[in-house]
Amino acid sequence: MDYSCSSHIVNSFDQNINVSIIYDREKLDSLYNYRKGDYIKYLRRLNEESGVAFKFDSLKLTSDYILPINKSLRVDYTFGGSGVTPNHSIIKEITVKSNDKTTVYNHLSLDTAFKRINNATWELTIR
Repeated sequence: MDYSCSSHIVNSFDQNINVSIIYDREKLDSLYNYRKGDYIKYLRRLNEESGVAFKFDSLKLTSDYILPINKSLRVDYTFGGSGVTPNHSIIKEITVKSNDKTTVYNHLSLDTAFKRINNATWELTIR
């Protein structure tokens, strides 16, 4: 049996928020053996399955979303064995903008920013 988990940003704020994700080109190149077309397809599919309208820039490897109130956005999907946890390896940075506040989560802070909800879901809740 294959196991997987996903990471979501949840908007519990009182208005829409802007979410920008910068993907790590070096990590994607190493994972996909420098086959840019393959990882661009993967990122487009990840965006399409996120459940939120998006703009994707394949040159800059960025995705931009407007996340509505009380909605969630899937930002990562990790495959693995029993007890798999998200590794966010392809994400370089996530920026969340709400009102006049901007919060930047770099790659090293993502593992602590997302909290475990159950075996398959981790969430970063914006309040």
